[in-house]
Amino acid sequence: MKVEQQYINLSSDQLRAYLAGHAEEEYVLVDVRQPEEYRRGHIPGARLLPLAELGARLPELPTDRDIIFY
Repeated sequence: MKVEQQYINLSSDQLRAYLAGHAEEEYVLVDVRQPEEYRRGHIPGARLLPLAELGARLPELPTDRDIIFY
């Protein structure tokens, strides 16, 4: 089965609206910053996956939900 990929850039207001209108089970929120930045603060529910590791760790992400990277 081929997974359709679509990439959309969202403003912070658009992201807030998306998060307010969708259940947490419908998406995965991925923080691509460094661990120290993540520890200082992140959006609740966000998963840490540093940008430098993204390519190698993509298989860890689900294919049946929206994935939001920030």
